[in-house]
Amino acid sequence: MRSPGKIPETVTCYSDNTACIDIVKAHGLTAKSKHFERWAAYVRDLYQRHIIGVEYVNTDKMPADIFTKALPFDAFALHRAVLLNV
Repeated sequence: MRSPGKIPETVTCYSDNTACIDIVKAHGLTAKSKHFERWAAYVRDLYQRHIIGVEYVNTDKMPADIFTKALPFDAFALHRAVLLNV
């Protein structure tokens, strides 16, 4: 029986920032990254317990960019299609 609130498989998180992925997968905190140490510890814990997985996605293929930057129409149309599963 599945516990309430539990996800049976790993949720994949995508990032186009290799430094972020290194911080999650290894203890890569530096003096410059101390300001988000709690976030890093929390996400690293989720990663080590196989609740989330972290994968690299090229910047040109990052669908979250549609929410964070002004895009040329071709890139906008591509990301819109991905998000709408068209």
